[in-house]
Amino acid sequence: MGNIKDFLLQFKNQTIEENEIIKHKDIIKEFAQNIRKKDDLKEYYDVFLTTLGYSYRLENAAQRLYYTFGEAVTAMDIANLTKDEKLLEINEYIYSLILDICIDEFLQNNIDEEEKNNAISSYKKLEAQKSKENSKYHTYQY
Repeated sequence: MGNIKDFLLQFKNQTIEENEIIKHKDIIKEFAQNIRKKDDLKEYYDVFLTTLGYSYRLENAAQRLYYTFGEAVTAMDIANLTKDEKLLEINEYIYSLILDICIDEFLQNNIDEEEKNNAISSYKKLEAQKSKENSKYHTYQY
C-alpha cells in the first residue's frame, strides 16, 4: 500500500468496526511515522490539533476510533473526487496521525497528554468562536 489515501479508499462504502480497524494498526502506524518525518507538513499542525480535539467530543475510545476512521475515509474520498491535491495532502497528514493516536488510545498505549489537552483546547476555542459568530447572527434576527 503506497499511501494512506489508497489505504482508506479501499474501505469506501463499507462499515468497518473497531476490531477490524485494529487489524490494520501496523499499516496506520507506518503512515503516521512517515508523516512525522516530513517537516514541510508542519504547517497543518493547527488543523490537526483542531481535528483531533473534535474527535475527543466522544468520550469512548472505541467510538472515537470508529467515527474518526469513517470521517477519514469520507474526507479522502471527497478530496479524491474533487481532485484537490492540497486537501489530499492535508487529509493525509491529519488522518495518518489522528488514526494512529485513536488506535493507541483504544489499545490503551501511551498517550501524549499535553497534545491531547492542546487538541481539546484548540477545538474548544474554535467552538467558542463559532458560538460568538452565531450569537451575532441571532441578534440580527430579532
